[in-house]
Amino acid sequence: MKEYYLLVDCLQQGQPRPYAPSIFEYNIVDKSNPPLHKNTVLDFCNGSLRKSYEKKNMPCPFAGERLSFEQVDERKYHYKVREEYTG
Repeated sequence: MKEYYLLVDCLQQGQPRPYAPSIFEYNIVDKSNPPLHKNTVLDFCNGSLRKSYEKKNMPCPFAGERLSFEQVDERKYHYKVREEYTG
């Protein structure tokens, strides 16, 4: 069994103001040995942090839209999701 070691820092979570979309923003640091593939880190984000889709693949307008998933450096990632306000 392979072990993953990821550190997650939550930068923003929830609505910045009433009636606004919710924003979820995270920094992830991969401490695994050897480093994980970018797709494995994205799978972790979708499964454990916040489910998201690219805008063109969203199943409905209220699903989480992936605003960004970027590899900042070899072991650091930035993940940001927006969910529309549903009332």
